[in-house]
Amino acid sequence: MTTMVAERIPMDAQGRRRRRIRILHLFQERVKELVAKLLQDDSKDIAVLMNEVVAILPSAWQYPEDASARILFGEREFRTANFQSTPWRQTAHFVTDDGLQGLIEVGYLRKFPDAAEGPFLAEERSLLDFLAEMFHRSIGRKMARQALVASHDQLELRVKERTAELEGLNAALQTEIAERKRTEAEIRSYQEQLRSLAARLSWTEERERRAIAGNLHDHIGQTLALAKMKVAGLERIPAAEPSRRELAGLRNLIEESIQYTRSLTFELSSPILYELGLGSALEALAEQLQQKHGIPIAVASDRPHPLSDEIKVVLFKAVRELLMNAIKHSRAGRIRVDLSASGDVLEVRVEDDGAGFDPEPAAAAPGKSGGFGLFSIREGMRHCCGRFLVESAPGRGTRAVLTAPLRTGTPEAPT
Repeated sequence: MTTMVAERIPMDAQGRRRRRIRILHLFQERVKELVAKLLQDDSKDIAVLMNEVVAILPSAWQYPEDASARILFGEREFRTANFQSTPWRQTAHFVTDDGLQGLIEVGYLRKFPDAAEGPFLAEERSLLDFLAEMFHRSIGRKMARQALVASHDQLELRVKERTAELEGLNAALQTEIAERKRTEAEIRSYQEQLRSLAARLSWTEERERRAIAGNLHDHIGQTLALAKMKVAGLERIPAAEPSRRELAGLRNLIEESIQYTRSLTFELSSPILYELGLGSALEALAEQLQQKHGIPIAVASDRPHPLSDEIKVVLFKAVRELLMNAIKHSRAGRIRVDLSASGDVLEVRVEDDGAGFDPEPAAAAPGKSGGFGLFSIREGMRHCCGRFLVESAPGRGTRAVLTAPLRTGTPEAPT
Protein backbone atom coordinates (compact mmCIF):
# COMPACT_ATOMS: atom_id res chain seq x y z
CA MET A 1 0.00 0.00 0.00
CA THR A 2 2.77 2.48 0.94
CA THR A 3 4.54 1.87 -2.38
CA MET A 4 1.33 2.60 -4.37
CA VAL A 5 0.88 6.00 -2.62
CA ALA A 6 4.49 6.97 -3.24
CA GLU A 7 3.97 6.30 -6.95
CA ARG A 8 0.65 8.12 -7.33
CA ILE A 9 1.55 11.41 -5.61
CA PRO A 10 4.48 12.36 -7.94
CA MET A 11 2.22 11.58 -10.92
CA ASP A 12 -0.39 14.00 -9.56
CA ALA A 13 2.25 16.69 -8.94
CA GLN A 14 3.58 16.24 -12.45
CA GLY A 15 0.08 16.55 -13.86
CA ARG A 16 -0.51 19.76 -11.93
CA ARG A 17 2.77 21.15 -13.22
CA ARG A 18 1.74 20.35 -16.81
CA ARG A 19 -1.59 22.09 -16.30
CA ARG A 20 0.14 25.12 -14.77
CA ILE A 21 2.48 25.32 -17.76
CA ARG A 22 -0.49 25.05 -20.16
CA ILE A 23 -2.24 27.92 -18.36
CA LEU A 24 1.01 29.91 -18.39
CA HIS A 25 1.26 29.25 -22.13
CA LEU A 26 -2.23 30.71 -22.62
CA PHE A 27 -1.23 33.85 -20.71
CA GLN A 28 1.94 34.13 -22.79
CA GLU A 29 -0.07 33.92 -26.01
CA ARG A 30 -2.37 36.66 -24.73
CA VAL A 31 0.66 38.81 -23.87
CA LYS A 32 1.97 38.33 -27.41
CA GLU A 33 -1.39 39.40 -28.85
CA LEU A 34 -1.60 42.41 -26.55
CA VAL A 35 1.95 43.59 -27.34
CA ALA A 36 1.30 43.16 -31.08
CA LYS A 37 -1.88 45.24 -30.74
CA LEU A 38 -0.04 47.95 -28.82
CA LEU A 39 2.69 48.10 -31.47
CA GLN A 40 0.07 48.56 -34.18
CA ASP A 41 -1.54 51.53 -32.39
CA ASP A 42 0.24 54.53 -33.92
CA SER A 43 -1.61 56.96 -31.68
CA LYS A 44 0.17 55.62 -28.57
CA ASP A 45 3.42 57.30 -27.52
CA ILE A 46 6.53 55.08 -27.26
CA ALA A 47 6.92 55.85 -23.54
CA VAL A 48 3.29 54.92 -22.85
CA LEU A 49 3.70 51.75 -24.91
CA MET A 50 6.86 50.71 -23.03
CA ASN A 51 5.23 51.34 -19.65
CA GLU A 52 2.17 49.25 -20.61
CA VAL A 53 4.31 46.39 -21.95
CA VAL A 54 6.61 46.29 -18.90
CA ALA A 55 3.57 46.29 -16.57
CA ILE A 56 2.13 43.08 -18.08
CA LEU A 57 5.41 41.13 -18.41
CA PRO A 58 5.50 39.64 -14.85
CA SER A 59 2.05 38.07 -15.32
CA ALA A 60 3.41 35.88 -18.15
CA TRP A 61 6.13 34.29 -16.00
CA GLN A 62 5.83 31.21 -13.82
CA TYR A 63 6.00 33.09 -10.47
CA PRO A 64 4.30 36.44 -11.22
CA GLU A 65 4.05 37.54 -7.58
CA ASP A 66 7.86 37.57 -7.31
CA ALA A 67 8.65 38.77 -10.83
CA SER A 68 9.77 42.26 -11.90
CA ALA A 69 10.67 43.70 -15.27
CA ARG A 70 12.25 46.62 -17.05
CA ILE A 71 12.91 47.82 -20.61
CA LEU A 72 15.90 49.94 -21.60
CA PHE A 73 15.44 51.86 -24.86
CA GLY A 74 17.98 54.41 -25.97
CA GLU A 75 18.68 56.50 -22.88
CA ARG A 76 15.34 55.81 -21.22
CA GLU A 77 14.35 53.16 -18.69
CA PHE A 78 10.87 51.75 -18.05
CA ARG A 79 10.39 49.45 -15.04
CA THR A 80 7.81 47.89 -12.75
CA ALA A 81 7.45 49.54 -9.37
CA ASN A 82 9.05 46.55 -7.61
CA PHE A 83 12.00 46.17 -9.98
CA GLN A 84 15.30 45.05 -8.46
CA SER A 85 18.42 43.77 -10.13
CA THR A 86 18.90 40.22 -8.83
CA PRO A 87 21.00 37.19 -9.86
CA TRP A 88 17.84 35.46 -11.16
CA ARG A 89 17.06 37.29 -14.38
CA GLN A 90 16.62 36.84 -18.12
CA THR A 91 17.53 39.45 -20.72
CA ALA A 92 17.05 39.89 -24.46
CA HIS A 93 18.61 42.66 -26.58
CA PHE A 94 17.08 44.35 -29.62
CA VAL A 95 18.18 47.02 -32.09
CA THR A 96 15.82 49.17 -34.19
CA ASP A 97 16.34 49.86 -37.90
CA ASP A 98 17.82 53.28 -37.09
CA GLY A 99 20.34 51.81 -34.63
CA LEU A 100 18.71 52.49 -31.26
CA GLN A 101 19.74 49.85 -28.68
CA GLY A 102 17.24 48.19 -26.37
CA LEU A 103 17.06 45.56 -23.61
CA ILE A 104 14.17 43.60 -22.09
CA GLU A 105 14.82 42.16 -18.63
CA VAL A 106 12.61 39.98 -16.42
CA GLY A 107 13.84 38.78 -13.03
CA TYR A 108 12.70 37.11 -9.83
CA LEU A 109 13.02 38.81 -6.45
CA ARG A 110 14.00 35.53 -4.78
CA LYS A 111 15.46 32.17 -5.69
CA PHE A 112 13.23 29.45 -7.21
CA PRO A 113 13.99 25.85 -8.27
CA ASP A 114 16.13 25.44 -11.37
CA ALA A 115 14.41 24.83 -14.70
CA ALA A 116 15.62 25.14 -18.29
CA GLU A 117 17.54 28.40 -17.72
CA GLY A 118 18.18 28.99 -14.03
CA PRO A 119 14.69 29.25 -12.50
CA PHE A 120 13.18 30.06 -15.91
CA LEU A 121 11.27 27.78 -18.28
CA ALA A 122 12.18 27.33 -21.91
CA GLU A 123 8.79 28.86 -22.79
CA GLU A 124 9.73 32.02 -20.89
CA ARG A 125 12.97 32.36 -22.83
CA SER A 126 11.00 31.85 -26.05
CA LEU A 127 8.52 34.59 -25.08
CA LEU A 128 11.33 37.01 -24.17
CA ASP A 129 13.12 36.41 -27.49
CA PHE A 130 9.82 36.76 -29.35
CA LEU A 131 9.16 40.16 -27.73
CA ALA A 132 12.70 41.33 -28.54
CA GLU A 133 12.21 40.31 -32.17
CA MET A 134 8.86 42.15 -32.28
CA PHE A 135 10.52 45.29 -30.92
CA HIS A 136 13.34 44.95 -33.44
CA ARG A 137 10.89 44.72 -36.34
CA SER A 138 8.21 47.15 -35.16
CA ILE A 139 9.51 49.94 -32.91
CA GLY A 140 11.50 51.70 -35.65
CA ARG A 141 8.61 51.44 -38.08
CA LYS A 142 6.19 52.63 -35.41
CA MET A 143 8.34 55.70 -34.73
CA ALA A 144 8.53 56.42 -38.46
CA ARG A 145 4.77 56.02 -38.82
CA GLN A 146 4.18 58.32 -35.87
CA ALA A 147 6.51 60.92 -37.39
CA LEU A 148 4.69 60.57 -40.71
CA VAL A 149 1.31 60.89 -39.00
CA ALA A 150 2.56 63.94 -37.09
CA SER A 151 3.82 65.56 -40.31
CA HIS A 152 0.57 64.76 -42.04
CA ASP A 153 -1.43 66.28 -39.19
CA GLN A 154 0.66 69.44 -39.27
CA LEU A 155 0.22 69.79 -43.04
CA GLU A 156 -3.52 69.17 -42.76
CA LEU A 157 -3.78 71.79 -40.02
CA ARG A 158 -1.98 74.36 -42.18
CA VAL A 159 -4.28 73.66 -45.10
CA LYS A 160 -7.31 74.08 -42.88
CA GLU A 161 -5.97 77.33 -41.44
CA ARG A 162 -5.22 78.73 -44.91
CA THR A 163 -8.47 77.69 -46.55
CA ALA A 164 -10.65 78.42 -43.49
CA GLU A 165 -13.16 75.90 -44.75
CA LEU A 166 -15.46 75.32 -41.83
CA GLU A 167 -17.12 72.31 -43.41
CA GLY A 168 -13.80 70.54 -43.96
CA LEU A 169 -12.72 71.26 -40.40
CA ASN A 170 -16.01 70.01 -39.01
CA ALA A 171 -15.79 66.80 -41.06
CA ALA A 172 -12.26 66.18 -39.82
CA LEU A 173 -13.33 66.74 -36.23
CA GLN A 174 -16.29 64.39 -36.61
CA THR A 175 -14.03 61.72 -38.11
CA GLU A 176 -11.58 62.07 -35.24
CA ILE A 177 -14.37 61.78 -32.67
CA ALA A 178 -15.75 58.66 -34.37
CA GLU A 179 -12.27 57.12 -34.52
CA ARG A 180 -11.69 57.80 -30.83
CA LYS A 181 -15.03 56.27 -29.93
CA ARG A 182 -14.23 53.19 -32.02
CA THR A 183 -10.80 52.85 -30.40
CA GLU A 184 -12.26 53.26 -26.91
CA ALA A 185 -14.92 50.66 -27.69
CA GLU A 186 -12.25 48.23 -28.92
CA ILE A 187 -10.18 48.77 -25.77
CA ARG A 188 -13.20 48.23 -23.52
CA SER A 189 -14.12 45.10 -25.45
CA TYR A 190 -10.59 43.72 -25.18
CA GLN A 191 -10.48 44.44 -21.44
CA GLU A 192 -13.75 42.56 -20.94
CA GLN A 193 -12.44 39.64 -23.00
CA LEU A 194 -9.26 39.54 -20.90
CA ARG A 195 -11.26 39.59 -17.65
CA SER A 196 -13.55 36.86 -18.94
CA LEU A 197 -10.58 34.73 -20.01
CA ALA A 198 -8.89 35.10 -16.61
CA ALA A 199 -12.12 34.14 -14.84
CA ARG A 200 -12.66 31.10 -17.08
CA LEU A 201 -9.07 29.96 -16.55
CA SER A 202 -9.46 30.30 -12.78
CA TRP A 203 -12.77 28.38 -12.78
CA THR A 204 -11.32 25.67 -15.02
CA GLU A 205 -8.35 25.28 -12.70
CA GLU A 206 -10.67 25.01 -9.70
CA ARG A 207 -12.73 22.28 -11.39
CA GLU A 208 -9.53 20.33 -12.12
CA ARG A 209 -8.35 20.78 -8.54
CA ARG A 210 -11.72 19.59 -7.25
CA ALA A 211 -11.60 16.52 -9.48
CA ILE A 212 -8.08 15.63 -8.30
CA ALA A 213 -9.05 16.18 -4.68
CA GLY A 214 -12.11 13.97 -5.18
CA ASN A 215 -9.98 11.20 -6.64
CA LEU A 216 -7.55 11.42 -3.72
CA HIS A 217 -10.41 11.18 -1.24
CA ASP A 218 -12.47 8.53 -3.06
CA HIS A 219 -9.66 6.19 -4.07
CA ILE A 220 -6.39 6.64 -2.15
CA GLY A 221 -8.02 7.88 1.06
CA GLN A 222 -10.64 5.12 1.19
CA THR A 223 -8.10 2.45 0.28
CA LEU A 224 -5.80 3.58 3.11
CA ALA A 225 -8.72 3.70 5.55
CA LEU A 226 -9.71 0.13 4.63
CA ALA A 227 -6.10 -1.01 5.03
CA LYS A 228 -5.98 0.65 8.46
CA MET A 229 -9.13 -1.21 9.53
CA LYS A 230 -7.70 -4.54 8.39
CA VAL A 231 -4.42 -3.91 10.23
CA ALA A 232 -6.39 -3.02 13.37
CA GLY A 233 -8.27 -6.32 13.01
CA LEU A 234 -5.02 -8.26 12.67
CA GLU A 235 -3.66 -6.59 15.81
CA ARG A 236 -6.52 -8.06 17.80
CA ILE A 237 -5.57 -11.61 16.74
CA PRO A 238 -3.20 -13.23 19.28
CA ALA A 239 0.29 -13.30 17.80
CA ALA A 240 3.91 -13.03 18.76
CA GLU A 241 5.00 -9.68 20.22
CA PRO A 242 7.37 -8.78 17.29
CA SER A 243 4.52 -9.30 14.82
CA ARG A 244 2.24 -7.05 16.88
CA ARG A 245 4.93 -4.35 16.95
CA GLU A 246 5.35 -4.59 13.20
CA LEU A 247 1.57 -4.30 12.70
CA ALA A 248 1.44 -1.29 15.00
CA GLY A 249 4.23 0.37 13.02
CA LEU A 250 2.43 -0.39 9.77
CA ARG A 251 -0.80 1.05 11.17
CA ASN A 252 1.05 4.27 12.13
CA LEU A 253 2.45 4.60 8.62
CA ILE A 254 -1.03 4.17 7.13
CA GLU A 255 -2.40 6.78 9.56
CA GLU A 256 0.30 9.26 8.47
CA SER A 257 -0.57 8.60 4.82
CA ILE A 258 -4.27 9.21 5.51
CA GLN A 259 -3.51 12.53 7.25
CA TYR A 260 -1.23 13.61 4.41
CA THR A 261 -3.89 12.69 1.81
CA ARG A 262 -6.50 14.72 3.71
CA SER A 263 -4.17 17.71 3.93
CA LEU A 264 -3.32 17.49 0.22
CA THR A 265 -7.02 17.19 -0.65
CA PHE A 266 -7.81 20.39 1.30
CA GLU A 267 -4.93 22.31 -0.33
CA LEU A 268 -6.01 21.27 -3.82
CA SER A 269 -9.70 22.10 -3.40
CA SER A 270 -11.46 22.38 -0.07
CA PRO A 271 -14.24 19.73 -0.05
CA ILE A 272 -15.79 21.66 2.84
CA LEU A 273 -16.46 24.57 0.47
CA TYR A 274 -18.82 22.45 -1.64
CA GLU A 275 -20.24 20.19 1.07
CA LEU A 276 -20.76 22.61 4.01
CA GLY A 277 -20.47 26.05 2.41
CA LEU A 278 -18.29 29.14 2.40
CA GLY A 279 -18.50 29.86 6.14
CA SER A 280 -17.32 26.38 7.17
CA ALA A 281 -14.56 26.38 4.53
CA LEU A 282 -13.25 29.73 5.82
CA GLU A 283 -13.34 28.43 9.40
CA ALA A 284 -11.25 25.42 8.35
CA LEU A 285 -8.85 27.68 6.43
CA ALA A 286 -8.51 30.02 9.42
CA GLU A 287 -7.78 27.09 11.74
CA GLN A 288 -5.14 25.74 9.35
CA LEU A 289 -3.40 29.16 8.96
CA GLN A 290 -3.60 29.82 12.69
CA GLN A 291 -1.89 26.53 13.48
CA LYS A 292 0.78 27.16 10.85
CA HIS A 293 1.55 30.85 11.55
CA GLY A 294 0.40 31.37 15.13
CA ILE A 295 -1.82 34.39 14.36
CA PRO A 296 -5.36 34.37 15.86
CA ILE A 297 -7.96 34.35 13.07
CA ALA A 298 -11.66 34.58 13.98
CA VAL A 299 -14.46 33.72 11.52
CA ALA A 300 -18.09 34.67 12.17
CA SER A 301 -21.16 34.09 9.98
CA ASP A 302 -24.70 35.28 10.67
CA ARG A 303 -26.36 32.33 8.85
CA PRO A 304 -25.96 29.94 5.89
CA HIS A 305 -25.77 31.74 2.55
CA PRO A 306 -27.03 30.49 -0.83
CA LEU A 307 -24.19 30.98 -3.34
CA SER A 308 -23.32 29.54 -6.73
CA ASP A 309 -20.22 27.30 -6.86
CA GLU A 310 -18.34 29.85 -8.97
CA ILE A 311 -18.96 32.69 -6.50
CA LYS A 312 -18.01 30.40 -3.60
CA VAL A 313 -14.67 29.71 -5.27
CA VAL A 314 -14.03 33.39 -6.08
CA LEU A 315 -14.83 34.51 -2.51
CA PHE A 316 -12.83 31.68 -0.92
CA LYS A 317 -9.74 32.46 -3.03
CA ALA A 318 -10.13 36.20 -2.39
CA VAL A 319 -10.31 35.75 1.40
CA ARG A 320 -7.36 33.33 1.32
CA GLU A 321 -5.32 35.93 -0.61
CA LEU A 322 -6.27 38.66 1.88
CA LEU A 323 -5.37 36.45 4.84
CA MET A 324 -1.99 35.56 3.33
CA ASN A 325 -1.29 39.26 2.67
CA ALA A 326 -2.12 40.09 6.30
CA ILE A 327 0.10 37.25 7.57
CA LYS A 328 3.07 37.88 5.26
CA HIS A 329 3.13 41.66 4.82
CA SER A 330 1.15 43.49 7.52
CA ARG A 331 2.63 41.90 10.69
CA ALA A 332 -0.91 41.64 12.06
CA GLY A 333 -1.52 40.53 15.65
CA ARG A 334 -5.08 39.34 14.96
CA ILE A 335 -7.38 38.94 11.97
CA ARG A 336 -11.18 38.73 11.79
CA VAL A 337 -13.48 37.53 8.98
CA ASP A 338 -17.22 38.35 9.10
CA LEU A 339 -19.93 37.08 6.74
CA SER A 340 -23.32 38.79 6.74
CA ALA A 341 -26.22 38.97 4.28
CA SER A 342 -28.45 41.94 3.54
CA GLY A 343 -31.26 41.45 1.04
CA ASP A 344 -29.85 39.59 -1.96
CA VAL A 345 -26.20 40.51 -1.27
CA LEU A 346 -23.53 38.76 0.83
CA GLU A 347 -20.86 40.94 2.45
CA VAL A 348 -17.53 39.45 3.57
CA ARG A 349 -15.28 41.67 5.70
CA VAL A 350 -11.63 40.87 6.40
CA GLU A 351 -9.98 43.11 9.02
CA ASP A 352 -6.53 43.08 10.62
CA ASP A 353 -4.61 45.30 13.06
CA GLY A 354 -1.39 45.24 11.03
CA ALA A 355 0.88 47.88 9.58
CA GLY A 356 -1.54 48.93 6.83
CA PHE A 357 -0.59 50.34 3.42
CA ASP A 358 -1.69 52.76 0.72
CA PRO A 359 -4.24 50.69 -1.27
CA GLU A 360 -4.39 52.85 -4.41
CA PRO A 361 -0.80 52.34 -5.71
CA ALA A 362 -0.88 48.66 -4.69
CA ALA A 363 -4.09 47.96 -6.62
CA ALA A 364 -3.04 50.04 -9.63
CA ALA A 365 0.43 48.49 -10.06
CA PRO A 366 0.29 44.67 -10.23
CA GLY A 367 3.71 43.34 -9.36
CA LYS A 368 4.21 45.13 -6.02
CA SER A 369 3.85 43.14 -2.81
CA GLY A 370 0.17 42.23 -2.74
CA GLY A 371 -0.53 44.41 -5.78
CA PHE A 372 -1.24 41.65 -8.26
CA GLY A 373 -3.34 39.85 -5.64
CA LEU A 374 -5.55 42.91 -5.07
CA PHE A 375 -5.83 43.41 -8.83
CA SER A 376 -6.86 39.76 -9.32
CA ILE A 377 -9.43 39.97 -6.51
CA ARG A 378 -10.99 43.10 -8.00
CA GLU A 379 -11.20 41.56 -11.48
CA GLY A 380 -12.61 38.28 -10.13
CA MET A 381 -15.33 40.09 -8.16
CA ARG A 382 -16.18 42.28 -11.15
CA HIS A 383 -16.61 39.17 -13.32
CA CYS A 384 -19.07 37.76 -10.74
CA CYS A 385 -21.05 41.04 -10.60
CA GLY A 386 -19.60 41.79 -7.17
CA ARG A 387 -17.48 44.52 -5.65
CA PHE A 388 -14.17 44.79 -3.77
CA LEU A 389 -13.23 47.74 -1.54
CA VAL A 390 -10.09 48.22 0.58
CA GLU A 391 -9.70 50.71 3.41
CA SER A 392 -6.18 51.02 4.79
CA ALA A 393 -3.47 53.49 5.75
CA PRO A 394 0.07 53.07 7.07
CA GLY A 395 -0.07 52.19 10.76
CA ARG A 396 -3.87 51.82 10.85
CA GLY A 397 -4.50 48.23 9.79
CA THR A 398 -6.56 47.07 6.83
CA ARG A 399 -10.29 46.50 6.21
CA ALA A 400 -11.33 44.74 2.98
CA VAL A 401 -14.98 44.30 1.98
CA LEU A 402 -16.19 41.82 -0.64
CA THR A 403 -19.82 41.91 -1.80
CA ALA A 404 -21.39 39.26 -4.05
CA PRO A 405 -24.94 38.42 -5.16
CA LEU A 406 -26.84 35.67 -3.39
CA ARG A 407 -29.06 33.26 -5.29
CA THR A 408 -32.48 31.90 -4.52
CA GLY A 409 -32.75 28.25 -3.60
CA THR A 410 -31.48 25.91 -0.91
CA PRO A 411 -29.00 27.68 1.40
CA GLU A 412 -25.61 26.31 2.37
CA ALA A 413 -25.28 23.81 5.15
CA PRO A 414 -25.08 25.52 8.57
CA THR A 415 -21.63 26.37 9.89
